[in-house]
Amino acid sequence: MLGVNTQGLSLQQAAEKGVEALKTLAANINIPLHLRDLGIPREALEELAVATMDVTRLLANNPKKLTLGDVRRIWQNAW
Repeated sequence: MLGVNTQGLSLQQAAEKGVEALKTLAANINIPLHLRDLGIPREALEELAVATMDVTRLLANNPKKLTLGDVRRIWQNAW
């Protein structure tokens, strides 16, 4: 069981502990953390970003309005 004690931590510290716990879990069960680990070439990121902007149903439900630049950064970070 994955347990993270966040008692007494700031929201930022608790979030960081949660992210680290998820990274550890992913490593323990051999889940890739990056798109490149799945064989997605860096050259595909622009096409993915542009295609993402066409998924208006999902983008409409996002709490923050995303620009193409935002989506590019998300794909870059995932790569």
